[in-house]
Amino acid sequence: MDVNSVNNEFLRFHWRKSGHFEDPDISPERYEAGRVNIKDLPRPGEAHIVTNSATFSAVNELIRQNRRITRHGIADELSISKGTVHHIIHKKLGYGKVCAQWVPKYLSEMQKTARMGVCLDPSVTQEFLH
Repeated sequence: MDVNSVNNEFLRFHWRKSGHFEDPDISPERYEAGRVNIKDLPRPGEAHIVTNSATFSAVNELIRQNRRITRHGIADELSISKGTVHHIIHKKLGYGKVCAQWVPKYLSEMQKTARMGVCLDPSVTQEFLH
């Protein structure tokens, strides 16, 4: 008996014993037909994140109007999934939650320059140190 025959018998035995008949993509018959890729294939109903610039700007506008708004509130307001809202806020807009408010994760060039100016001002530095 070769390796493929042993593996097919093993799969067939455990397939029938496990009772997982609802997923035809992992059946021994599919394996015998030449499917050897073990990665999950996309399934109908699986969440896909589909966004556009209108959605980005709507989420951004809601956050700018109320920095304490929650992901659930945004999802309800725009009728999109909470996962999509999370993806837009963190990956696309670059916001993070600080003290229950949404804030940009990175400083703008103007904010960096203002911070540098405050740090270089001796009166502010001395006041801070004392």
